[in-house]
Amino acid sequence: MPVTPTPTVEIARNKKNLSWFLTGGLILFFFGLLLLVYPTPFISLVPHQINAAFIIEAVGVSVMVIGGIYSYIMAVRIASVFPAMIISDKDIYDHTGTPGDGLINWEDISGFRESLIRGHRFITVLVKHPQVYIDRQRNPVKKRLLARLNSDFGSPIQIPAEALAYDLRSLMILLEARLDSYRASVLRS
Repeated sequence: MPVTPTPTVEIARNKKNLSWFLTGGLILFFFGLLLLVYPTPFISLVPHQINAAFIIEAVGVSVMVIGGIYSYIMAVRIASVFPAMIISDKDIYDHTGTPGDGLINWEDISGFRESLIRGHRFITVLVKHPQVYIDRQRNPVKKRLLARLNSDFGSPIQIPAEALAYDLRSLMILLEARLDSYRASVLRS
């Protein structure tokens, strides 16, 4: 009996959450602009009055830069038409923006688990060879973060549920069903 391939599932980004993050970045940017343009009310906050206006303006520029960069990243993510996750017969492509995102082959997945990390829900993708996913990250800070996630939560791959426009329970059922389907196809061949 021939096996019919299951269709590829594309899961969009949660644009509502991204728009809230964009709003926060813009508020930060405009607060920095306020510090830069009108530093007088904030001068009393600096303990030493020497160059207080300069310090306030420098903080304003720094806050503007951080808020601007963050807002730009969120705007790019909102405008992106690329899905946050693609689930196919051969692999999962995680494009949520986490340090461990990228291609995850079904043959390397041992299971899925819901995790709560600092008050946020994640799908932990349990992999057989976690070091492969840690080593493919070139940024040393992200590499250390992935190693820490692996030691603390059992896997370097954590997919934030809030980044996906999909119900977490339904996604867990879909992923488990796809994993079972993959395992069954491997046993048949």
